[in-house]
Amino acid sequence: MLRNYLDLEYIKGFHPELENYLWSGETDFEKQKSISTKEVQNDLISKGLNPRQLSPELVLRNSGSIITEDETTESISDISNSLRLVIDNITADVSGKEITLEGSNDNETFYEVITVTVLTSSDIVTAEYDNIYKYYRLRSIVLTGSLDYRAYIVETKYDLLFAYKWLSIIFLNSQTDNEDKWHQWYQYYEEKYNRLLSSGQYELDINGDGIADVSNISNTLKIIR
Repeated sequence: MLRNYLDLEYIKGFHPELENYLWSGETDFEKQKSISTKEVQNDLISKGLNPRQLSPELVLRNSGSIITEDETTESISDISNSLRLVIDNITADVSGKEITLEGSNDNETFYEVITVTVLTSSDIVTAEYDNIYKYYRLRSIVLTGSLDYRAYIVETKYDLLFAYKWLSIIFLNSQTDNEDKWHQWYQYYEEKYNRLLSSGQYELDINGDGIADVSNISNTLKIIR
């Protein structure tokens, strides 16, 4: 299912001074993020795509099984080149528990990909990583207390779509005329968004098992498994 995982720190990577553009009375850009998310979804729907079938969530662990000691999950093969780990449905009675994503290309020797820390107050924890492997598994370290969570990995190709649209709306709201620098930034990100939207390759998870079934390129479906 297509979701917008981005936060302000992500888009500040494009413009570190972005918070200087907040309107009086605003404390963040969440309103613009909500608008941009809806616009991206509607644009994809207009291309004949179903957001529920995009960005397959390859589940590595389901919640519902509380652990009180270290746990290593079974490995799962990934064909979507996922680059983001998402942890949600978190129940932790003690903060500071670590969850490590491990990857392997032969399903025998595993390497640490990324480690995240969950708190008792965590609702969702997400992090990008750089190294792509064929197989993934999770290793949870529980020194005290108990832990339960759901975890999955997803592709990140949609992050730029969300980022470009979010930035274009921020600068559209900031412009005073069609010649100022805000309008130029708006045009810049809107053009990058439209270019990426029209040239994108979209993998669809038709049966909802977290694994892409077909690929959509210019409205042409190609079976990939």
